[in-house]
This record gives sequence, structure tokens and C-alpha cells, in this order.
Amino acid sequence: MKMKKNTSLIEKYIESSHDQRTSLFLGYPALRQDFLKIDMADLHHRANRDVDPVRRAGIAPIGAKVPARPETTPPQDVTPTPRGRVHPLVIVGAGLNGLAAAYELKKAGIRPVILDASDQPAVPWRNRHDQLRLNTHRLISHLPGMRIPRRCGAFPGRDDIVAYLEAYERFLNVPIHRHVRIRRIDPVPGGWRMTASDGIWRARDVIIATGHERVPVIPEWPGRQGFTGELLHVAHLGRIERFRDRRLLVIGAGNSGVDALSHLVRIKTKNLWVSVRNGPTILPARLLGIPLQLLSPLMAPLPARVTDALMSATERLSFGNLKKYHLPKHPDGVATRLMREGVAPAFDNGFVAALKAGRVAVLPQVERFDGGAVRLTGGETVRPDVVICATGYSPALENMVGHLGVLNDRGRPIFNGPESHPQFEGLWFMGMAPRLWGVFYAARNEARRLAASISKRQNAGGRGKSPAAPGCRWGAENSCLGRLPA
Repeated sequence: MKMKKNTSLIEKYIESSHDQRTSLFLGYPALRQDFLKIDMADLHHRANRDVDPVRRAGIAPIGAKVPARPETTPPQDVTPTPRGRVHPLVIVGAGLNGLAAAYELKKAGIRPVILDASDQPAVPWRNRHDQLRLNTHRLISHLPGMRIPRRCGAFPGRDDIVAYLEAYERFLNVPIHRHVRIRRIDPVPGGWRMTASDGIWRARDVIIATGHERVPVIPEWPGRQGFTGELLHVAHLGRIERFRDRRLLVIGAGNSGVDALSHLVRIKTKNLWVSVRNGPTILPARLLGIPLQLLSPLMAPLPARVTDALMSATERLSFGNLKKYHLPKHPDGVATRLMREGVAPAFDNGFVAALKAGRVAVLPQVERFDGGAVRLTGGETVRPDVVICATGYSPALENMVGHLGVLNDRGRPIFNGPESHPQFEGLWFMGMAPRLWGVFYAARNEARRLAASISKRQNAGGRGKSPAAPGCRWGAENSCLGRLPA
């Protein structure tokens, strides 16, 4: 019973504000001790006889086959066709951010409608390789109102997340219209008009929650189209076993690149190379036995330079000097790079040990492709059977809103979350930048603040200003970690 009580205290800590966290952390020695026992707590909880949160919600348990959702067709109070009605609010995208926003808006008394281009829940997660596991702890990796079951372990796998999101849509019970692709959004008197694949939708407010990793990006290197080997983006990695006994080149050592390498080092390959341009920032999944992500909410209010210093020390303490293994260090710190480039740190799960053991060779950046060869800066050439591009993603919003002037030169929105733009009131973006503390935690917090801003605006008859997030100023170089890069 003591372990269960203290785990509840940890969960209370995670959901608290920064000031409340500080008081809890200082006032409860047991809380500090139990951070060291978090995985033991997981083992105890997996064995307990409590009913899972999913079953308490009266929906299908995680892992069970989920029947067809009646919510994918409009309920009685929604016009069966999109024409002829102005909805209070439309959310574009039924991913983590769209679902979290829908929950908070419904809680605030605003019933949203969700439009999604896919044919089923959790498509981006289904498309990831089946070895994928979250690098954020289960205790902070859930959407508002429903936790991931304890039996999924400390770091849930891909299939756990897919089943959880299927169950969450049923729990949420808001209309989700599938196979609806938004082609263009335009302002009209009283709101916004969305030109979609199935007709015209109208809404007073629109949230674009399609994510900052919507479309995989592969650079157009010279000669790429003529490469005679296999070339793919890491988003389409598939089963790791198929790469056994082959020569592999991974381009990029960011978050997704290090994740792929951490799995590839577990099979026998003829060669395993990684091409690095500026050097990554790599953090351990655990620090002194504590899952590092559990500590990240403490860092959120810190100035970027302080977070940079703390994370640099953590990296050096955990791995030593990786330059000895030809892996350069990025010139910017974790928080600074997140703000400037929108690039999150990588979390190690076996890559660094393999690098030190000589099972991974670091190469300079790619210059061009030449038939079956890849030529690198400095004149070196390798001949991989497979090239895996961990070269990032794009939100791909140009066709949808590019004509409005709300995107920067990198194609990312110039405002995000609870902020709106005075020239485009009622247009909102959510989840358009990576966060240091993980996508689930960020979605919960951003959704709550966004719902408050929209509720205030709609209650004011559309005349309410869209306030900035507390403590966050666009352009502030040392606050609000993870906001959109300039």
C-alpha cells in the first residue's frame, strides 16, 4: 500500500504546476526516494488487482480488438453533409494533439468536430517500425483523462500506443470524420472556410493539429535518383531483421537516427555506418537509475543556457568524450538547438555502447550518390546495400495555409498553441514543434492552455484576444523551451 500511495504522489507531482512541483519535491522525502524506485513501482502495479483505467472508462481494454466506431459518422446534432453549417470549432488532424485538444474543448463546453485524412486511428504510429518504444516514461506519456495501463511497462511499445489511441477515441466520443483531406483554409466573415476532399466545411475557429512530423523529408542529393541500392526514410524502416547481413548507411544521428541505430546494432550486419553532419546531442534514457524524462518538467521553466549546461554535463557524465570515437558534438546545447532548429535530442538505447565497441563507424556528411556508391565529404566512398535517411520531417502546410502568410521560411507556423495572430483570429496551430519533455506531456499541457484561450474568445463573442502562454514570449531566447524556431 505504501508503494501505491507514493506512486500516486509521483503522478500528482507530474500533473502539478512548477511551483507545486517544487513544494512537493522539497516537502516529501519519500517522493525523492521513489523516483529511484519508479521501475520497481511499475512491477508492483502490474501485479496488482485494480481494474485498468480503460475498463473503468467502460471501453475496450488495451490490446483487445476495437469494434467499428459509431463516432466516425456525424451524430444527430451534426448535419450529415459538411455544407450549410458553421461549426463552433473544427480540428484538423486526429493525432495526439487533435485528440488532446478535443478533450479539453469538450470539457470547456465546446463540442469540436475532427477532420482526419486517414482511414483509421493512429496511422502515423502504425507506420513506424514494430520495435519502436517510447523514450518517455509511461507516467508522463498519456493524453488527458485516461492513462496508459500499467501493464504496458515503463516505456510502452508501438502496438501499446496504437491500442491506447484506438481506445482513447472511443473514450473521447466526439465526431471524427475520416478520409477528409483539407486542401485550403480561407478566412470568411464570421470564421473560416475549409476546402476539403469531400466538400466545404465552415467553422468559427479552426485548430490545425496535423503535427510537425507530417511528411518524411529526404534531401535531393546529386545522383540520388540513380542510386542502385535501396533507399528509404527511417519512417518506413519496417522490421529490423530484414537488414541482417547487409551493408547499411544511416544518414543522420538525430532522435530518429539514434533510435534506428539502437535497434540495428542488435542484429548482425556486414557494415553499419552513420553519416553525421554537425554532430548529435545524445542523452541517456536513465540517469542514476531514474528515467530522465521524469525530470524534464523540472527543466521546462529554466533558461535555455542553464538547461544546455545541465544536459551537456549529463551527456559527458553518461558517455564520456564521444569525439574519441569520431562522433562530433553539436555546437548548440539541447535547449538552444530545440529553439533554433526545432531538433529534439536523441535518447540512447544501445547505440553508444555499440559505437564504443567498434560495431558502428562514423562517417562525414554525404556529398553525392554515384550508381551504387555514396561519396562523402573529404573524398571517402562507401557502397551500402541500404541507405536509411533519418533526415527529418516537414509539417507540409504550404498548400493548406501558405497563402495566408502564417508560415516562416522553413514552412512552420509563426505562432503555436494558446497564441493566435491578431490578423487571423480563430486560426490556431497545435503541436508544431518538438518539446524537451515528450509529445504526450506537451499535448496535454498545450491543449489545456489552448482550450482556455478559445473558450475566452468564443465567450467574448469572437472579440477576445488570444493571450500568450504564461511565461512565454515569442522571440525570447531563454524561455519557453521547445517553442517554434524562427
